Amino acid sequence: MDLIIKGENSTFNPEIVKRGALIRAQHVTWCEPRNGLITLVGRDYARVLFLTGVNAAASYFTIRASEVAAGQWTILLTNDMIDAYIQRNAAAFDLVTEVRKLFKEETNHDNDD
Repeated sequence: MDLIIKGENSTFNPEIVKRGALIRAQHVTWCEPRNGLITLVGRDYARVLFLTGVNAAASYFTIRASEVAAGQWTILLTNDMIDAYIQRNAAAFDLVTEVRKLFKEETNHDNDD
């Protein structure tokens, strides 16, 4: 089963993407994935609660179904810790790898001086 029902307007599959689901998601612009809990699901978006890593602060991010359909997200989702659904975007990992390579190159050049 797919997380997205593709059509004129992409929507989340309500049989899979549910409130209370555990999710690990990474947008193509992020260096690392974030783990969270889906707190709100609409036809075309899901709101995810996650810990920021700063003290006990929590925050939210929104995943739009159209962005998932366009390949901008890599998602691992489970509702019961038995069945897991994956929406893989290899480009996200390639982008992160390239950014890390560039950062390493810049850091190495700085150390050469």
